[in-house]
Parts: sequence; structure tokens; C-alpha cells
Amino acid sequence: MLPFLLRLVEFSNSVLEGIEKYGWDFDWIFQTHPNARFDLESLKLAKKAGCYLFSYGLESASPAVLKSMNKKMDISQVAGVIEMAEEAGVGFASNLIFGDIAETPDTIAESLAFWMKYGIRSDVFVGEVKPYPGSKLFDIATERGLIPDKKAYYENITNIKINMTTMSDEVYAALLKVAVFIDSQWFFIKNTNNTRYSRENTNGLYKTYTGREYYNIKTDCPYCGKEVDYRELMDEPPFWLGTGCTNCHRKIKVEVA
Repeated sequence: MLPFLLRLVEFSNSVLEGIEKYGWDFDWIFQTHPNARFDLESLKLAKKAGCYLFSYGLESASPAVLKSMNKKMDISQVAGVIEMAEEAGVGFASNLIFGDIAETPDTIAESLAFWMKYGIRSDVFVGEVKPYPGSKLFDIATERGLIPDKKAYYENITNIKINMTTMSDEVYAALLKVAVFIDSQWFFIKNTNNTRYSRENTNGLYKTYTGREYYNIKTDCPYCGKEVDYRELMDEPPFWLGTGCTNCHRKIKVEVA
């Protein structure tokens, strides 16, 4: 048995034993790499033991960008694992981050095509590469003169955007804006069905401090058909939630009106 597969099976069985003997009641997740192989049966066992999600450090769905990032993975293998996770009823999470030095309009299109096929059901989200101090990208950005003042960069690192690609700033910014907007607005994500809600009677306690109130929401997952419940601190309806089904763990959009 492969090392990671063995570890996953051993841990899952230990949790199941704890549930039976001591009444353990907790959920858990794990993070791994595509090269850490496991199979459908071990994933189903993990779900039975309380695992609801696992994640990969994906970063891109373009082979060219993955090679540039020194990410030793086969994107088709990742796709297969996502499909396996869906069959097991376990969530899959990862990020697609744009802006590597090998990024082009074509590589962005590759990643977005992957997102349109798999990210609309899984917890795959979109972001931007940051050349953090100590990374190879930081050294490259510094050598290229893209970080002329390190102190100023450190102090404003979350707000400074750096284009390390060969694309013009205008083209790169436009493509990134489109990708992030589609992701942030949960476009193309399936809406739930039969949504009902009620406002909690908190006597304005939370509204006093936040301007929001608690809502109890019930809705039906468009994938597994199960009724799922949510309790959210929100503004007055109408509003929407980008979330996941607590049963099959696929990405869903809940519109409350």
C-alpha cells in the first residue's frame, strides 16, 4: 500500500474507533499533493470518519505555468481526483493564481477552462501571484527592477500589484479583472432550490453592532437534492450566499429574496 494511502486509511480507522468507543464528534480535512496517491475506497472511508474536504496546492491548470513554478503534477491527474472526490461526496479545494513569469493570455485561458469545468462545482478559487520575500519570484522581480524600494514594498505588500509577465500592464490587468470578477460573483455556480428563511429574534442585538441580523436558511442542493441548513449574519434580503453543500460538499449559490 502506498505511504499516503496507508496513512489515510490508518487515520480514518482510528477516528472511527474513537467515534465508536468515546463518542468523538468532529469534522476534519487534509492537504496533500497529486503525487500522494489514494483511491476511491480510502476517500469514502475518510468521509465516513468525518473528512469533508481535502486540498492541493494547484496554482495553475496550464502545463507551461506549472513547469515554470516547478510544480511536478499532471493536470489530467488532478481532474481525475476531483471527479473521484465528487463520487465520494468529499469536497476538493485549491486555488488558481495568475501572474507567473510564464503566464500568457493562452495560459490564463487554459486555467479558466479548467475552472469552468471543475471550479464551478469544487472549492477552486481565483487569485493573483504575489512575489513574497524569500521566493524565487521575489528575486526575479527584484532583478527586473519591479521592486525598486524593498522597504516600501514590505510595508504595502498587500496593495502593490506587480506584473511579472510579458503581457502589457493593460492586457494583464484586464484579464485578471475578468477572472477575479467571475470568481468573486460566483457566476456559473448552480443555484439551490426551494430556499426558505427566517430571521432570528435577537431583539436587534447584533444589528446594533454590525448593521446585520442572523438568518436561518433552508435550501435544497441542486446536486444531491438534500436539504441543507445555514445560519448567517447578513443584511436585509435580498442577498446571496456563496457556499458549499454540507452533504455532498459541492459549490452552490443560495439566493435569498
